[in-house]
Amino acid sequence: DEDTYQVLINPGFEINPRIIQITGITNEMLVDGMALEPAMKGLIDFIGDSKIVAHNAEFDILWLITIAQKLKLALQENTVICTLKWAKASNEGRCSLGALTRKYKIGHANAHRALADSAATKELFFIYENLNASPRPEEPFSDYLQKANELVVPA
Repeated sequence: DEDTYQVLINPGFEINPRIIQITGITNEMLVDGMALEPAMKGLIDFIGDSKIVAHNAEFDILWLITIAQKLKLALQENTVICTLKWAKASNEGRCSLGALTRKYKIGHANAHRALADSAATKELFFIYENLNASPRPEEPFSDYLQKANELVVPA
């Protein structure tokens, strides 16, 4: 049994045409989107104490931490597994999620949308787990907290 969490957030401003091109998300789709704070609370509750698997955790987890800190939301100290780091440790030639989904024939319709990227990352996790080419790169959340605290984020 698998649960998912997906919401669109109304940022309160028009999004860049480049973002529309990359994600397929339009300004019209965001009109009825959630506000950032309840969406983040929902995401944090959804994650709970689970291990977090991300492709390029340096980006995703630092984003999660900085937004949670800005909103004064508490995060748990989840273990993080980065499939990008796992790909590099496994000596993959090209390590982007797109390149790896093509190499391993993982379905990845709607690339650059959170749910589609998460599903592709999950499949990649199980491929690396089964290949056993290199150890699973589990990192403590505190490593990412330290990196996030070193960032200068405008208010």
